[in-house]
Amino acid sequence: MSERVTVCIPTKDRLEHVARLLRYYAAAGFKGVLLIGDATEDAGSLRMLEPWAGDLRVTVYHWPGCPTGATIRRLADAVDTDFAVYSGDDDYLLPAGLDAAVEALDQWRYHNVVAVGGSCRWFRWADDYSPRIIGSYPLGEELAEEPDERVREYLSAYWPALWCVTRSRVWRDAWADLSGVIDPAMGAEVGPSSLIVQSGRIGKVEEPYLLRERHSSHAAWQDFPAWVESAAFSEGYGALRAAMQDRCPWGGDPAEEALREGLGRWLDTYKAPSMLQRHPMRAEQLGRAMAANETIHAREAEAEGWADALRRLT
Repeated sequence: MSERVTVCIPTKDRLEHVARLLRYYAAAGFKGVLLIGDATEDAGSLRMLEPWAGDLRVTVYHWPGCPTGATIRRLADAVDTDFAVYSGDDDYLLPAGLDAAVEALDQWRYHNVVAVGGSCRWFRWADDYSPRIIGSYPLGEELAEEPDERVREYLSAYWPALWCVTRSRVWRDAWADLSGVIDPAMGAEVGPSSLIVQSGRIGKVEEPYLLRERHSSHAAWQDFPAWVESAAFSEGYGALRAAMQDRCPWGGDPAEEALREGLGRWLDTYKAPSMLQRHPMRAEQLGRAMAANETIHAREAEAEGWADALRRLT
């Protein structure tokens, strides 16, 4: 099944990350396509990775200085499989999870399901350089049937839909509509994810699907005031609003209202300076996750799927 999936991976100046990623997918027996968009100035840097590629179906494009959103958009244009999915150069999709997502998309092709996610985990590198699972990560949930209400629900409890396996037509359209957006959060994550959700329903499978490396900061919105007050955010919001209005079957007003209300509810949770104060539920969930870290790791270190994925990272 995963041979029908293209993984689109932007990178820049992170040779060691791409090397580990190729080793992982080769060890996992991944049969799909890897498209890597390299924005590094040195055109020859990734050539050193060829020994790690093995029998992988991998193509590296060199676009010096290209912004992340533009890089993924170019990769999207090169997709020639039924499905596509985004991955960072330090995140790892599990082939069995991709297989399950593709199978679900085939089963739900007459139910307006355009993308499917799965079970995800955060991990960090321990002092001994071994990967440790530290918590769970939401990816995919049941959303409303109508596009405007679906977008409103989605943005109110935001998670990046671009990590879901998505039908290629929907994937390409989501990126094409945001050409020229400078802001990396709006142009390379929030915007395309929102357009995917507006396009159709999102499914979820329970199989182990994705390992994401946890960093101290993952996005511009963690510095909420500076992000929202920037000209780049304003430009990105305007481009996303226009794209959603063009797609709305009932005219632009419902789409604009859904975008404004959903995004407003979500961003409201980031106004407080401390992450633990941003939202009571977020603080509670974070506390439970931190307390359960060792329990989660002890239980899942032996679990089929996660254990294999962790071993392939070392």
